[in-house]
Order: sequence, then structure tokens, then C-alpha cells
Amino acid sequence: MAEPTFLSDDEIILAEFVDESDTALAGLDQLFVAMEQVPDDLNTVNAIFRPIHSIKANSAFLGLMNLKALAHAAESILDSIRKKEFPADRARIDLLLESADQLKAIIGRIRQKQPEIEDHATFKHLLDRLVVAKSGQAPAPAPAPAPAPAPGPALKPAASEPQETAPGTRTMRVAMDSIEVLSQATDELVLVQAEMQRVMQDAGADVAASPLANRIRTVHQQFEQVVARIRQGLAVIRKVPVQELFLKIPRVVRDTAASCSKQATVRITGGNILVSREIVQLMDAPLVHLVRNSVDHGAETPEERTQAGKPPECTITIEVSEQAGTMRIQISDDGRGLDLKALLLKALKTGTVKPGQKLRPEDMTNLIFLPGLSTAKQVTDVSGRGIGMDVVRDAIQKLGGRIDVATMTGQGTEFTITLPNP
Repeated sequence: MAEPTFLSDDEIILAEFVDESDTALAGLDQLFVAMEQVPDDLNTVNAIFRPIHSIKANSAFLGLMNLKALAHAAESILDSIRKKEFPADRARIDLLLESADQLKAIIGRIRQKQPEIEDHATFKHLLDRLVVAKSGQAPAPAPAPAPAPAPGPALKPAASEPQETAPGTRTMRVAMDSIEVLSQATDELVLVQAEMQRVMQDAGADVAASPLANRIRTVHQQFEQVVARIRQGLAVIRKVPVQELFLKIPRVVRDTAASCSKQATVRITGGNILVSREIVQLMDAPLVHLVRNSVDHGAETPEERTQAGKPPECTITIEVSEQAGTMRIQISDDGRGLDLKALLLKALKTGTVKPGQKLRPEDMTNLIFLPGLSTAKQVTDVSGRGIGMDVVRDAIQKLGGRIDVATMTGQGTEFTITLPNP
């Protein structure tokens, strides 16, 4: 059985800082999107300001001066927005989102015990643009997409992600290594329990009927109940709110809509449902792909929606529900719906469907899962390469789940993902 690794006080402080910063930064994307939608809401501005201020203060204490400089520059702009010195317009929010991405990237490199900065020229340019924005001038656009946060292996002790708890609930940060040690010990208890059962079965009839055997059976039943409670408790500890899967989605919708010259928003319900960490990790990329597709393929332009009698802004809805050990994620849009005719023509062209072949309605919609099949008229940063939906389905099937599609021309498309969630 693996033994936990013990760290120095400085390593523990740094690991806790990295975990706390990761947790704080994870929720910023959706807060920035909310601030863009309601710029005068000081509660949202303050909710963004607080974690960045905390990172600035703690990074200075730890000697992480590049991280401190970036957090300070971003904090200064947020402070000016709080004081209404200038508005929280799209250009400034783009710059703050880029800064948040860079903060995440730096935290990721610190987690991997790498230098804070990879490209010093790019980093300095970002700081300069933040200074210009602080002065009240319009910030210059980013020269290139901001780097994605580096995930990397966790420093030890890597704390478990925080779960939403009821008011008054006592919580503590627990190293994942410690949980793994406890889990392995519990598995060994199950083996001991099975061995006790075999000993009782191997005992002769005379021994089995003795008073001592009756006492042993009683103790064994109690032992069995205790092991079951420990295993149930560990199962809960290993779960996190499914909301963690959706933290980046508001920004994905915002950025994808901007790149496609469309307007879109997202509504999410059911985020408090608990799921295994494996689901959160493995469903991240498939969910992002589905949401991007809903905006890029599903949503019409504002002009097209207005002509169709719809509001200019497309609504993406994500609903999560659970029942009897099963979780369902429904991703729907009120867009144009799938172009089934175009899908069929493309499938005929590639030879996937033969001329005259009879297809049921569900067969038609499932054509989108064929590898290499895309109806996009041109290749963009978002779509057109014919990859993705087959990978989405494969990822879901690896988790023991399934994905179903329902669509209606002019009204939208709904993807329903069903996953085991014991």
C-alpha cells in the first residue's frame, strides 16, 4: 500500500496557495461574462476583485513577483471599474479575460515546478496593455490567443476540489494521496471481511453451532456494516458538484458567438448534482465541443433570427437531472436545427449511405456522428474539419453512457447525454 509523502512547511504553503488559486480562478470566466451582461452590478465586480487581490497579496509573500505584477495590474483596472472611472466594456473585459488566462497558466507552471513565465516579451506586452487600459485609453487587442492553463500533475498535497456545503457545515482540505491510502485500506478490509466469511464456512457443524461462533457471526455482521459505511463515505468524498464541468461554458458561448458574429447566452440548471471526478475530467472536452457546435452550427445570425420572428440572441440551455443512479445532461438551443438534407447528401457523397438506402429519423440525425462528416461551408477556428462529434460519442461511450439527438427545423436541436452515476 502506498504511503503518503510528507512535505516541508514551505512546500505545503505553496501547494495550498496553488490549490486555492486554482479554485478561485476557475469561476472567473462566468463572472466576467456576467459583468459584461450587467456592467453596473458591483457585486459581480467585487466577486472578481476579491480572488485577484488575494492572489496578488499571497504571491508577493511567496516571492512570485511576476504573478504578483499581473494580478496587481488586473486588480487596478477592476478597482477603476468599481469606482466608475471607466465602463466595463467589451475591450476591457477581453483584456481582463486574457489576464485571467495568463494567471491560470502561471499557476499551472508553478504547480509543475516550472518558471512562472515562458515568453517574457508577450508577458511584458500584456502588462503594458493593462497599464494603458488603466489610464482610461482603449486597450489594444491581443496579438494572439491567450495560452491555455497548463493542467499538469498536482503538487502534493493536492487538495480535493471544494464542494458546495450547507451553512454551518465544517470543512477541511484533504490531500488526494491521503484519500487514496484510505481507499486502499478499505479495499483490504473488504478482503479481510471475505476471509472471515470463509473461515466461518470452513468451520465444522459442531463449531458453527457453538456460542463462540454465534458471537463471531454477530461481530462479523457489525464489521460488514462498518465497512459498508466507510465505502459509502469514500464514494461521497470522491464526488464533486457537476457545476465544475460548466464553469468555462459561459465564456465558451461568449467567445464562440463573437467569432461567428452571432449573439448567444447560456442557461444552466442542476449544477449541484454530485458526480464522480472521472465524469468531470472526461466530459470537459465533449461538452465544450457540443456547446461550440450549438453556437456555430445551431444559432442563426441576429438578422436571420429577427427575420424568423426570434429574438436576436440565441439561447443555449443546459439541464442536469439524476434518477436511480443515472445522470442526464441535456444541451439544447433555439436555433435553426440540423440540416438533415445536407447531412444526407454529404453521407451519400462519402459513400457512407448508399443510394436508395432506407433511413429512420434517428438514423438521419445520427449521421452527425460519422467520422469526417461536416456540412460547414468553410473551415473556421470552430468548425468545418469534420472532426469532433464521433470523438464526443466515443468519450461518452467510454463512460458507459449514450448520446441521443432530437432536432426540428427552425426550432433547434437537443443533445441528451445519459451517464451512469452510482
